[in-house]
Amino acid sequence: MGLKLWNEGDDPYNHEQLADNFAKIGAHTHASGKGVQIPTGGIESGAITLPLLSSSLFPLEKTLPGAPENKQVIYFEASGANGIIWGLRFRESINTYKWEYIGGPFLSSGYEGAYTQESATEHAFSTGPTLTVPLTGEYEIELGVSIHAEKVAGKTQTNEIILGKNAATTNVVYIPFELGENTELGTRVRGTRIAVLTTGDTLTMFLKTSFSNKVKLENGRIGIRPVRV
Repeated sequence: MGLKLWNEGDDPYNHEQLADNFAKIGAHTHASGKGVQIPTGGIESGAITLPLLSSSLFPLEKTLPGAPENKQVIYFEASGANGIIWGLRFRESINTYKWEYIGGPFLSSGYEGAYTQESATEHAFSTGPTLTVPLTGEYEIELGVSIHAEKVAGKTQTNEIILGKNAATTNVVYIPFELGENTELGTRVRGTRIAVLTTGDTLTMFLKTSFSNKVKLENGRIGIRPVRV
């Protein structure tokens, strides 16, 4: 703090120096240069309550920080329109994707209508769902749909529900299902996978069948949440 000391009998002393000492004591805040800083042990447990914490400790971000610190925690707005917020923690020791997921819901897209496919070619669901990836990284991906396929005499049909990327049937996730001879199928199928996705990737659901047959698909859903980004 720079207080004036008088520790010898012949030290010069005046009232201005005393007043200056009192002014410095009055300005004492424990900040650097304004007194001794308080160590961790000097703070009573529970003394720092939530209203005293700076809002900058856990900021809400729409992009990842450019110069993060190790163990830094942020909230990332994956979808402002749907209120999807992910908690992310930075870990310097990881080689590629350094922001680890610590909480938050799936970012998802779905539809409740039906889509009917009758040809043997690969077709994207014309009614959706589609989903755009907000950050590059490793994701847990979920794919689900309800299926009803009509029976075909004397034939076994091999089918795949495919989660494609950027209008291509790249198998991000796929769910194979078989329709036996003279057998109808009515079921809900679900598949999951961990895969790397890139910012701006558009995920779309496709159906692939081994021959032409009427297959009805309902209540499709795509969901993603990060492992690390």
